[in-house]
Amino acid sequence: MDQYLIYAGAGLGALCFLLVITDHIRLNSTVKKYRQLIKGLSEKNVEDLMVSYAKGLEDINQNLTDNIQKRLDILEQKLMTCLR
Repeated sequence: MDQYLIYAGAGLGALCFLLVITDHIRLNSTVKKYRQLIKGLSEKNVEDLMVSYAKGLEDINQNLTDNIQKRLDILEQKLMTCLR
């Protein structure tokens, strides 16, 4: 009976070892893909591109907000004269 426990423990240990090895291989391949993504296809860094796009989107959002606010102000002024 004790022999079976030893074999079962050794089998579970071997299975855990194989799982650790496969996880390590998968993690390495994921790290390689991430590094390629960050490096990008061109000389420009992907992170820098994302930051520049985010700044551009913030500028567009600010312009839209300003335009909407100006239009609302004009509408409020016209509404006041319309109600009189």
